[in-house]
Amino acid sequence: TFIKLSSLNTATLFKRQNDLKIKLEPYECRITEESISILISQILENAFKYSNPGTKVEVIGKKMNAVYLISVKDNGSGMTKDEITKIFALQQFKRNMFNQSGNGLGLAIAKKISSYINSNLDIISNPGEGTTVSLELKGK
Repeated sequence: TFIKLSSLNTATLFKRQNDLKIKLEPYECRITEESISILISQILENAFKYSNPGTKVEVIGKKMNAVYLISVKDNGSGMTKDEITKIFALQQFKRNMFNQSGNGLGLAIAKKISSYINSNLDIISNPGEGTTVSLELKGK
């Protein structure tokens, strides 16, 4: 599937293949391959950037009634509720702490794409406890 391929490609980019755990139930969604690839890549890039090598990052996909729920869970630094509400273009958090490059677009791009394809993107996080980003895709 494109979810698995995109996940593996992103893990390889960050040299974190051994940290990636993938559990996907098969399901057909109304979303283009390009959109799902970009969504998964953007979410996973954040998970790998804000979690330490050697810690697990999980991609789980499961059917739930008429939707397919994809969750990306990391064991990284986490975010405050205030940081979650401020996710938009050019907003980065903990940049100095994690010595990150880039322009803070990852989750903002994922949020825009998810709204464009009429899907829900939800972020659950607590500082020091990691982050779970869930994406709810409508089935065919």
